[in-house]
Amino acid sequence: MRHALDAIVLLSDGIRGHLHQSRGVAHWLSGAAGIPVFEMEVPRFSGGRRLWILKVAPHFFAWRRTPEARRKSACAWLHLADRFVGGELFPVEFVEAVRRRLQEGGGEEVSPALPPPAGRPAKRVLFLSAGSAAAPFCLALARSCESFFPGAEGVACTLMTPSGLGTAPFDAAIVPEHDLSGTPTRADAHGNISKGKNGPFRCVTLGAPNAIVPENLKTASEELLRRFPPSVPESPRWGILLGGDDGNYRVSASWVRDTLGAVFERARRENATLYVTTSRRTSPEAENALTQLAETYASAISMLLLASRDSWNPVPGMLGAVQRVFCTEDSVSMVSEAATAGHRVVLLRVERRRNLAAAGKELCNRLARVGVCASPSGPARFDAFFRRMEERGLLVVFPSERAFREAFWRSGAVETPLPAPSLRASSSLAEKEPCPLQRRGLGFNEARRAAAELLAYLAERKPDPS
Repeated sequence: MRHALDAIVLLSDGIRGHLHQSRGVAHWLSGAAGIPVFEMEVPRFSGGRRLWILKVAPHFFAWRRTPEARRKSACAWLHLADRFVGGELFPVEFVEAVRRRLQEGGGEEVSPALPPPAGRPAKRVLFLSAGSAAAPFCLALARSCESFFPGAEGVACTLMTPSGLGTAPFDAAIVPEHDLSGTPTRADAHGNISKGKNGPFRCVTLGAPNAIVPENLKTASEELLRRFPPSVPESPRWGILLGGDDGNYRVSASWVRDTLGAVFERARRENATLYVTTSRRTSPEAENALTQLAETYASAISMLLLASRDSWNPVPGMLGAVQRVFCTEDSVSMVSEAATAGHRVVLLRVERRRNLAAAGKELCNRLARVGVCASPSGPARFDAFFRRMEERGLLVVFPSERAFREAFWRSGAVETPLPAPSLRASSSLAEKEPCPLQRRGLGFNEARRAAAELLAYLAERKPDPS
C-alpha cells in the first residue's frame, strides 16, 4: 500500500457538495498513504464555451489509443482551455508545490530498504475530482502529468458520473449507486465497467461519499452549542436538515406547516430542543412558513439558521451534537452525511413535481420496470437508495399520512440500536483502530471504504506501456 501514491491533487468546480465528496475520499487516502492533498479550483465556463471546452473537445484526447497520443492531445486541450481563461490556467506556485513534494519523497514505505515493486513508476500523482465541470481537467492533467512533473505517472479518478465523458476514459471511478447511468459505454455494452485493460476500476458506493470525519465532529458540535446553547441543558437534542426545490421535489409552505409542524409538536411533548437549518434551495415561501412555525414553538427552538441569511454551515456541528436527525428526501448528500455521522436518519418525504418533465421520468421508470430502459429516472433512483439504507437499519421513513404518525412515535424505531460495524479485514484502512463513531455502533463510511478499495487497486496497478 505504501507505494501506491505520492501526492493527491484535488480539483474543485466550486460546488460545495462536490467538494465535500472529494475531500472525504482524499482525507482517508491521505491518512492511509501518509501523503499531502493539494487543492485547486478549476476555471469556470458558461454558454457556448462551456459546451465546447467541457463537453465536446475532451473527446479528442479521452479516447486516444497510446499513452503518448493521449499526453499530446491532453496538452493541446489544456492550451485550448488556457486561451479561453485569458489568464494563468494553473498557478506556478501550485505546480511548484507539487513538484517539491515529489522531489522530497512520497508516502511512507514498509521498509527503507524496499524499492518500489517491479513495473511501478517512481512517482505517482492521483488527480481527483467530482462533477462534470472538473472532470475534463482531472483527466487531461493525469494524461499530461509527465509534462508538468517529469517521471511521474498521473492517475485520473472521478467521483460521480461526468456528463459527456462518462466514467470509461478514467483510470478509476467512485460512483454512487443511484448515479449509475445504465447507458452503454466504450468499456461494456451493458454499461458495466470492470477493472483492468477494458475499463477503469470502479467502486460503487451506497449514497454519496462525504467529508464527515469523526474527529472533527466533536469540535464542530462544541462550537455549535457555544453559539446556540440548548434552551433546556439536559433535554434531548433533535436536528432538522431541510432541503428545497429541484427538478424532482418541492418543499412548499403547506408541507412545512403539516410535516414539520408534527415534528415540532412532538419535540415540545418530549421536551426536546430543536436545531433547524435550511439549504440554498429552500424557497422564500418555505422559509417564511418555517419562521412562523418557529415562533409558535419558540420554547423548543434552540437554533433556526436560514441559509438565505447566514452562510455559516451548521451541519457538522448538528450531526455531532444532536441525538436524532430528520432529513428531507431531496438531498442524498444530507442523508449520507447523517448516516456517516452515526445516526439512524428519519427521512421526511416531501412533495413531488407535477409537470411534463416529471411525467417523462415516470414513463422512463415504467419502461425500466419492464426491461426497456437500462435504469430508473428521477425520484425512483433515490427511492432505491433509501430502501437500501432502510434495509441496513440506517434509515426510517416518517409517515406522510397523519393517521400513522402517532404509531410511528410509539414504535420507538429511531431509538432502536444501530447495527454493529462491519469492516473488511483485507483493507489497510479497516485494520486501523475503529473511529469513535464506529465504537458508537455504526461503521457506515463510504468515503473510507472507497479510499481503501482505491488504494488496494493502485497498489497492484502497473503503468501503461509507453
